[in-house]
Amino acid sequence: MSRPAARGTRYTEVDGWSAAWRCDRENIRILRVRLSSGAPVELSTVGPYVPDLAEMRERFPEHSRLWDAIRHEFWANAMPEGHTG
Repeated sequence: MSRPAARGTRYTEVDGWSAAWRCDRENIRILRVRLSSGAPVELSTVGPYVPDLAEMRERFPEHSRLWDAIRHEFWANAMPEGHTG
């Protein structure tokens, strides 16, 4: 499940995890990943660097369903309506 928010930030939830992400040209940047329940467990980075989807997939392969959902949402919105390829 994904929903848009201000400034192009999107939120996707899968398997009890919530990810905040945005498109940065052709890259998907993962801003924050945490438990959907609001529990303090979080996957994040230190400092101003914002990892892309590929890096997060490599670092946290156990969340592949979340990464797949984000990728699907990205491509679903990247193509104009009615586009058949």
